[in-house]
Amino acid sequence: MKDKILPLIEFIDVSKTFLIRPTNQLRNFLLGKKNVPLKVSVSRHLNFKVKRGEIVGLYGPNGSGKSTILRLAAGILQPDFGKVVRRGSIASVLELGAGLHYELTGEENISLYATILGIPHDEMSGLKNKAIEFSGIRNFINVPLKYFSTGMRARLATAIALFADTDILLLDEAIAIGDGDFREKFMRIIKKIKKDKAIIFTTHDIGLLQYLSDKVFLIDHGNILNTENEIAIWRIQSMPVGKIFRGKVQSNSMYPFLKRGDILTILKTRFSEIRKGNIIAFILPNMPQVILHRVDDIYRNGNNSYCITRGDASTGLDVWKVTGNDYLGKVILNSSKG
Repeated sequence: MKDKILPLIEFIDVSKTFLIRPTNQLRNFLLGKKNVPLKVSVSRHLNFKVKRGEIVGLYGPNGSGKSTILRLAAGILQPDFGKVVRRGSIASVLELGAGLHYELTGEENISLYATILGIPHDEMSGLKNKAIEFSGIRNFINVPLKYFSTGMRARLATAIALFADTDILLLDEAIAIGDGDFREKFMRIIKKIKKDKAIIFTTHDIGLLQYLSDKVFLIDHGNILNTENEIAIWRIQSMPVGKIFRGKVQSNSMYPFLKRGDILTILKTRFSEIRKGNIIAFILPNMPQVILHRVDDIYRNGNNSYCITRGDASTGLDVWKVTGNDYLGKVILNSSKG
């Protein structure tokens, strides 16, 4: 019987450091210089748990340590300090199309991957049908993988991992390789299978994070920043009207008008004073950061007033209803932003 109480993944004070060797080692040797490797910490004292039925999203810039966390969770990397506890079987897609054999056909790859995961032979037929249908490669199922496009290989690997009967599912930017139809199918399946699994996934799409995740961890230089951010957000919420605070843009949802890294000034204004076209700062229950969006429409009905917002570079899901409880303030643009 599967244990429904203990977390399926547990990071206990986990740290991981990589040694980056100099690229000019031969020249340094000939010149009598020492080749000193550079130590790079990619995870630092990480502590978190993921229970069955829970989806955790990892968000942060490239190089922040998201993929390293997934590899530690999968057991591909071992921590230098601390401990990673896994309770159950694991399916993962950590590189697009990784783990598949290029000389085998699509169908043969499904059988191979299923065998590696320990799936019984009598269950393979069902897995094959689901993976073929989901990945959209039925017309190519008997073609060697070397003739597949990058997207087709990635969709096949993702499909196998999604439908495999495992306890833990790890996905690194798996949704990045699909079109709109694949994205919709992916979201429906994740919601359907989540009750039986612990899921960790990474993406740069904050709309997808907000829609799928029970918890979102903001990762930066190997640290989980949620605690500090939650304290900062609480302080912002407690500020009186008229106060000004500054913040850094954390995503490209407003690109090209605003881009990640821009520093903006935000004015605490009343929710009733915002207008269509204003850029506002707000929070959502499962997101660890302040979100900046443009007001798309406003609905005023006493205490039930709310506005619809979207990013200038929005995808289909990057549209949210914001109430006074979520609202933090109005962005004041400097002269360089118009």
